[in-house]
Amino acid sequence: MEIRRLSYFVSVVKHKNFTKAAQEHHMVQTAMSRQIAAIEEELGVVLLKRNNRTVLLTPAGEVFYSRALKIIELYNEMIFQTQKTAKLHPKVLEIGFGHYEHILIAQVVSEFKALYPDIDVLVAKYSYIDLITYLQAGKLDIVFSLPFSPAFVSLDETVVKQVFPSTMYLIVNKKHPIAQFDTISADLLNECTLITLSEDSGPCSLEILKQFTMAAGLNINNMINANSLESQILMVESGLGVAFLPSICIKHLTPNVKAINLKDFDPGNFVAMYQKSNENPFIKIFLQLASLKES
Repeated sequence: MEIRRLSYFVSVVKHKNFTKAAQEHHMVQTAMSRQIAAIEEELGVVLLKRNNRTVLLTPAGEVFYSRALKIIELYNEMIFQTQKTAKLHPKVLEIGFGHYEHILIAQVVSEFKALYPDIDVLVAKYSYIDLITYLQAGKLDIVFSLPFSPAFVSLDETVVKQVFPSTMYLIVNKKHPIAQFDTISADLLNECTLITLSEDSGPCSLEILKQFTMAAGLNINNMINANSLESQILMVESGLGVAFLPSICIKHLTPNVKAINLKDFDPGNFVAMYQKSNENPFIKIFLQLASLKES
C-alpha cells in the first residue's frame, strides 16, 4: 500500500468529509472516493461509514487510522533525518583554531579544497576553552589547539592527533638588552615583563602558563596581557616586554622584532582533536593532510 493513500485516508478522517479532503490534496471528490475504496478493497474490510453529512470510522477503521498516523509520522521522520544527514555529511567540514594555528591551517584547507572542491570548509577562530566546548557540543568537527589542550578533554570520547611541531622562541625588540643573544637560558628572563595571550580558563590560562614557565626554571613576576597575536607582536615591537612565540609564527614578525631560541623550553606539538562519535568522513582525510606539517 502506498504511503500517499494513507495520507488520503487520514485527511478524510480529519475533515470527516471527502470533498474537503480532496481539496487538501488538490484532486476532485470522486478521485478521493476511489482512493479510499481502493484501500478498503485491498484490505477486504469497510473502514468508513458514509452518509450525506459526515464520515465515521468503523471499529476496523479506528485500528487502521491509529496505525496510519504512526506510519506517516515515522515516514516523515525518516525523510527529515535522511535529508538532514545528506546536507551535513559529507558536504560541510567545520574547523576551529586558536591564536596561532591559522598560519598552517590555511595551507591544509587549500590542499583539501583542491581535492574536494564540492565540500564546504568553514573555518573560525575561538578562544581555546571555547574550542573544547564547541567540539564537545558537536558544533565543530575538528579543532586545532595548544599542546596543553588534551588535559581538558575526555580521551575516551576524543581523538587527539599531534600536528604542527613547533619550537618555542622568545621574541624581543631588537633594542632590548637580551637581543644580543641568539640562544638564551631561562634564568635571563626572570626580570623581564612577559606579554601573554592568556585567557580566563582552559589550555591558554595564566595558571597553565605559570605552571609551564616554573617547570622550565622561570620565575617571571611581571606579566601583561594582549588580546590577539597581532597586538602581542606590536607590544613587543613597542618595547613593552617580551613574549613566547611558536616557530610557526616567526616568519610573520616585523623587522624590529627578533626571535631568540630558548634552551630546554619545549611545550610539545600542537594538536588536532575530534569526537569519536563524529562520523563526518572528511575529518580523517583533512587530518592526514595536516599531520606533522613542517614548521
